[in-house]
Amino acid sequence: VVTDVQKLVHKSRLAKITRVTIPDRYHLPCRTLSYHRSWINSVSVCADYTPILLRTQYDDDLRMRMVAVSGSSGPSLVIFDIELGKKLFTIDGHTSVVYSVAISQPMDESLTLPVVVSGSHDGLVKVWELQTGMQIHELGLHHHEGPVRAVCVHEGMKPVVVSASKSKVFVWLLETGELITSLDDCECDVLCLCVYRAMDTFADETRPAVILAGCMDGSVVVWNLETLVVCRRLQRHSGPVFSVCVGRRDRPLVASGSFDHSVHVSDLISGNLMYTILDPDCQVCSVGTFNTPSVGLCVGLSDGRIRVYNIETGELAFDLCGHSTSVKSVCGTLNPRPFILSASHDNSVRVWDLCLLGSERDNSHHKSVMHALCGVLSWRDPSIPEKLFSDSDEDQDSESKSSYDSTVK
Repeated sequence: VVTDVQKLVHKSRLAKITRVTIPDRYHLPCRTLSYHRSWINSVSVCADYTPILLRTQYDDDLRMRMVAVSGSSGPSLVIFDIELGKKLFTIDGHTSVVYSVAISQPMDESLTLPVVVSGSHDGLVKVWELQTGMQIHELGLHHHEGPVRAVCVHEGMKPVVVSASKSKVFVWLLETGELITSLDDCECDVLCLCVYRAMDTFADETRPAVILAGCMDGSVVVWNLETLVVCRRLQRHSGPVFSVCVGRRDRPLVASGSFDHSVHVSDLISGNLMYTILDPDCQVCSVGTFNTPSVGLCVGLSDGRIRVYNIETGELAFDLCGHSTSVKSVCGTLNPRPFILSASHDNSVRVWDLCLLGSERDNSHHKSVMHALCGVLSWRDPSIPEKLFSDSDEDQDSESKSSYDSTVK
C-alpha cells in the first residue's frame, strides 16, 4: 500500500535509518493449514523455489509438487503440498521440540532424492528421505552439547548440513553424515543460521558460499564455507538475533531480525549497514526473502503481522494479517505461483497467494497495491518499461482491461 509514510521512509534511508509507522492492515485471502496441535517453530521450501517430482507412499500420484515442511513443538514434522494445501504425511522421530527444518534437493548424483533436515531440543539433527519419511542420518549424538536451535543445507556439488548448538556451528557432509568441522568463533549461543551460495551468474572470487549465524549477543558472524574462517562480523543489534537471511539483486544483502524491534540490512561484501527498519511496537521474530530480480523482504512480527518490504530501498509494500500471535518463520516461493508461507505459535501455517492481491478491493486500491508490487516482486521482462500504469484520465479506458481486472500477472 503506497502512502505518504512510505515517501518519508524513502527519504529517511539516506540517513541510514528507516522509521515506519503502522499503516492500515491489509487482509489478503490465504489458506490456513492447521495440521499441528502445538506451536509451529519453522517452515521451509526448497532454496531455489523449484517444484519436486514426487510420489509419496501416502499419495501414489507422481507429479511435480511445490512441497514445504513445517516443524513444531509436538514434536513432529509435516510435509504438505503448497498448491493444494494438502498434508502428504507426518514424520515423528524427535523426542523433543523441533526448532528448525530445511528442505533440499541435492545436486550431488549420489543423492538424487530430496531430503528434509530437522534440528531439535533433543540435541539431534536428523536427515529424512522426503518420499518415504525414512530416516537417513542422525547427526550430533556425541557432538552437540545442547539443543539444536538451527539447521540449514548448502546445495553444492558436495551438499553439507549446517547445525548450531550452544555457541558452536557444525558442518556435516550430507552424503555420509560425517562431521567436517566445528566452528567456535561465536561468543555466545547461536540462535539462527543461513547459507548463501552465489548463483552462477554472480559467482566470482568476491562472492563465495558463506555461512551466517545470528547470536544471542546481537551479532551476526559470517564464515567462508570453503576456507571455514570468519570473513565478516556485521553490526550488532542491541538484542538477540532470532532470524537471518540473504537477498540478492545486484549485490547480496543480509537481513537480520532481532528482539530489539529492528531489522538490519547490510551489504554482505563490504559488511556496511545499509539501513535499519524499526517497529517500536513489535519484536521481530523472523525474516525471509524472495530471491528474484527485485527482492522482497518479509518480516514476521510478534503481534502476528507480516510486513513486506523492498530490500533494496527499505520501502514498505504491504502488511499481511491473519495470525493471532508471533510469526516464528516466513519464506517464499515463486514457482508455479508466488506464495508467502508463514508459521506461527497460533499452531497454524498460512499460505498467502500473492496473485489474489486486490481481488476483494476496489480498482483504485488494486492499482496502489500493483504499484507497490512493482518494487518488490518483478515478473516482467527487462525490455518492458517499469511504468506499467498511467495516472492520466485519458488512459483509464485503455488500462481497465489489463490493470483493473483484479489480477496480478
